[in-house]
Amino acid sequence: MTAEPGFPSRAQIAEGYAWRTGADLDELCWYEALALWKSAIFCEAMYTRWLDGQRPGDAFAEGLAEGVPALAEAAHAALGRRGEGGL
Repeated sequence: MTAEPGFPSRAQIAEGYAWRTGADLDELCWYEALALWKSAIFCEAMYTRWLDGQRPGDAFAEGLAEGVPALAEAAHAALGRRGEGGL
């Protein structure tokens, strides 16, 4: 949700979800990696349209030159947490 003080951490949210549903979260990191990878793909499409001049003045799209690789790296890091409880 957010990293701001007063909000639950990702681990707390996942633990609460597992407790309430009984779901096995051993592979949660795989789903996190998938979501990050899909986000990178969508953002790459936005960035490509910005490069082609289809999104003029879009500061968000301009920042995706660094944002897309960061999303891909985060997806890779999430997969690296497999077997560590998924969080």
